[in-house]
Amino acid sequence: MTTHRPTSFAHAEHTAHQWLAAIAEQLGTTDSHLTYRCTRAWLHAVRDHLSVGTTANLAAQLPELLRGMFYEGWDPSRVPTAQNGTEFVTEFVLGARVSTVRAADVLAGISRALRSLLSPGTFDHVLGQLPKGVRVLVDPGPEEAQPATDTPRAPGTQDRIARLENDVRTLAEALRMLARGIDTTIAPLEPAEDGCVAHAARKARQILLAAGPPEPREAGEEVAP
Repeated sequence: MTTHRPTSFAHAEHTAHQWLAAIAEQLGTTDSHLTYRCTRAWLHAVRDHLSVGTTANLAAQLPELLRGMFYEGWDPSRVPTAQNGTEFVTEFVLGARVSTVRAADVLAGISRALRSLLSPGTFDHVLGQLPKGVRVLVDPGPEEAQPATDTPRAPGTQDRIARLENDVRTLAEALRMLARGIDTTIAPLEPAEDGCVAHAARKARQILLAAGPPEPREAGEEVAP
């Protein structure tokens, strides 16, 4: 006996594939698994900064299959979150499984695709609810560009600075996670659970692994003192 999928399901699947294809194009990849992971991580990380009403409005415009992914694990009693930019990037890179060096480009690529796919004004309304430190990561705008009067930097300097800033943020988050585990054993407010330091160490290691290996130094590039 031949089994046919309902027409409505086939249409929902086709629409979701169209959206993911548009996102993949902006990311410059043909890896469907990477595109799915990054889109899911973007939606979840941004979603938790939105009010319940804005979350519902955004969800209503997503394809049916992406809408289910969008609501996965959502707790309306705990939004909007008070995450800062470092915590936002850490959550994103762990969910998307990309390095912090790539995170900015991936976030911006998904944002460009969604801006073109959503109804006019919807994306800007979402951005308006994000803290500035998160907003500039999700969608760096012209207001964040360096003024024309700034001292010109040598080619490649800006990239190296961006990589260094990402590495510092990642290391700080890993150390914060590890320190939290150590603190619970030194002066716990309540009995510390066994293995809390080991758990914190594993979380710190996950953060560092998500950052990926250091970028190779270019030939002739001087090491800062």
